[in-house]
Amino acid sequence: MIALSPKSKPHWIPYGQRPKESGNDWKYLGAVDRDGNHLVYYTPTKQQECVPLYGGGSSPYRKPHQEQHSCSKLNGN
Repeated sequence: MIALSPKSKPHWIPYGQRPKESGNDWKYLGAVDRDGNHLVYYTPTKQQECVPLYGGGSSPYRKPHQEQHSCSKLNGN
């Protein structure tokens, strides 16, 4: 998770410090995913939002976008 603010540079948020709200008012900006041996940024129109849970566990974030499988299967990767 990365925090964006007009008052500071973007910064990574460690897992234990992530916000506790649902995230339903957050804006999805895209994703970084593998394409072969490279990491590639995908815009929201190229890769839909997906929170992979890999068949177990739960997350308080973005529940409408959670998926029990790998997100790459949903996005054709």
